[in-house]
Amino acid sequence: MLKALTAQWIATLFVGGISFLITIFIARNLGPQAFGMYASALAAGSMLGILMDGGMRNLVLRERTRVSPHLQAIAPDLPGYVMGHALCTSSVLIFLALLLFEDVYLRLALATLACFLALSLNQVTSSFKRGEGALIADLRFQAGARTASAVLIVLCVALGYKEPWQILGTWAFAGFVYLALFKSYWQVPRFHGLTKIYRAALPFMALDLAITIYFRSNLVLLNFFDVAPELIGQFAAAFRLCEAVIMLTSPLSLLLFRHYRAKNYSIQNARIHLSKLLGAAIFISIAGTFLVFIYADQVTMLIYRQKYQDSAHMLEIMAFMLLFVLPNAMLTQAALALDKHRVTIFAATIVAIVTLTFNIFMIPAHGIVAAAWASVLAEALMFALMSIFLLYKTRQN
Repeated sequence: MLKALTAQWIATLFVGGISFLITIFIARNLGPQAFGMYASALAAGSMLGILMDGGMRNLVLRERTRVSPHLQAIAPDLPGYVMGHALCTSSVLIFLALLLFEDVYLRLALATLACFLALSLNQVTSSFKRGEGALIADLRFQAGARTASAVLIVLCVALGYKEPWQILGTWAFAGFVYLALFKSYWQVPRFHGLTKIYRAALPFMALDLAITIYFRSNLVLLNFFDVAPELIGQFAAAFRLCEAVIMLTSPLSLLLFRHYRAKNYSIQNARIHLSKLLGAAIFISIAGTFLVFIYADQVTMLIYRQKYQDSAHMLEIMAFMLLFVLPNAMLTQAALALDKHRVTIFAATIVAIVTLTFNIFMIPAHGIVAAAWASVLAEALMFALMSIFLLYKTRQN
């Protein structure tokens, strides 16, 4: 367990560190306005990426950890079904982009779709390795993929190609090239029998979509209201800092998922075990929130420099969302491992609806400040609902 956790933390710190440095590099070279467009494209792409993933990433992780009885016959063909779904959805989305956009927005849309298709397939490859317990191999895979994309992005910007679509297109190219090196995980696309796969993967896709909506919709919605592009860039810069902290929770939640799934925990035993872990998680979260809040101004100035001085206030607000991120990740992964999909989807859907409503009514009057508080509200509400449904309700039953 310690070896696996260490491997995943090394991977997370390395990939997160490279991503963080690339974000700083891009932000400084693009400036707040262009960086706001770049970050908005990433937020929109993450939602479309969920459609291209179709829940396959989490399905592969689950089935490679322990195969579900009703999927035993088609489990060996999962790589082919993943490819078939990715080709279908990406073709439809590219066609819609060609109909809806033109000029620079078309280039940005196509580059974003290509980027997230490559990212989706690379994440599924990582899920194969994680599900099989090959966490050291996954470390190498993640580190190599992020290094390759980072090097090409730096080269792209250094050569003077600083448009957001050019950066995203370079990222996509790096992702596809790296994916080709691991073709042993892939099969010829399969389409016959996709319906059965969809029935199994749909809960994961619905959950990913709901979480992404409540986590990233504020950044997308800022572009639809009368908010200055420079302010959107300020918000995006602070948001990326929070994401860097959030990445540190993924190794713990991944190993918790594998532990509960492989050991076939009962819901009662998992509840007792999880209740103890949450105490430690909350303590860590309080400490992290305090540090981010206290040093928000210094960290922002050190990383982004003077052009992003308004980001410090955004970071002070969004620091409070960190109180709930680690507990939420643990509760969510435990629910998925225990096949409590409906509980998680129901909670995430409620949070998405509440957050969207809050953003739509509050952003026009309060701008990026409202968007920052929406992030805090979303994580707090998700924690409350998951605690009630997964811990309290199961105890009552």
